[in-house]
Amino acid sequence: MVSRSKAILYLGLGTVFFAALILYLSPREGARREITDLPWQVEVLPDGSHRVFGLVLGRATFADAVARFGEPEAVALFVSAHGQRSLEAYFGKRNLGGLEARIITVLRLPAALAVPHDRGEPQPSGAIKYAVPRASWPELARQPIQALTYSPAYSGLDEAYLVTRFGPPGGRYELDDGRVRLEYPAKGITLHLDPHGREVFEYRAPQVSGPESRDLRGTAPDRSGEGRLQP
Repeated sequence: MVSRSKAILYLGLGTVFFAALILYLSPREGARREITDLPWQVEVLPDGSHRVFGLVLGRATFADAVARFGEPEAVALFVSAHGQRSLEAYFGKRNLGGLEARIITVLRLPAALAVPHDRGEPQPSGAIKYAVPRASWPELARQPIQALTYSPAYSGLDEAYLVTRFGPPGGRYELDDGRVRLEYPAKGITLHLDPHGREVFEYRAPQVSGPESRDLRGTAPDRSGEGRLQP
């Protein structure tokens, strides 16, 4: 029969062993779990496509975006004063890689998509916004994502910090109103930095042109009247 003192000793040793086992199985000090879904983590695939936030732009579809980000808050068709059309899905604020940002995807226009007969909602840019009814969203499921915009929930990001993350830009442009545009053509990225507003990161499929393409620039917050689906 085990004495009371030995029982206490065995219990103590068992407790120490169990605690040591937990420490052994726990991650070592300094070991870090790799963080993904950060805005500068863009992968260029062998065929030249770009993968960002788990989506290959130009191949991933609206259905893939819904599976990735959840159901969007709104889908709308924009028609510019020159007749250019842009189909955009606004996903609202999402947490990606521990950072909060507002996400908008620009979808390829279906050939059969007609401009609604209602008057629509005039935008500061002169474009007209037409809400796409929720009942019509399933018809857009297979439409590829041509571009994606990521607008951080925090403003005032430092350009030098972003360059350390994204790397040296292929082009840097200062605009008259103080905004700065950084271009990364090899990865299809354009960073719009606004000292008086929110920054916008734009990601494009390889076949989609850069910021001179007016129908893709409107996804950013109000930049001299160019706003569309407002983050």
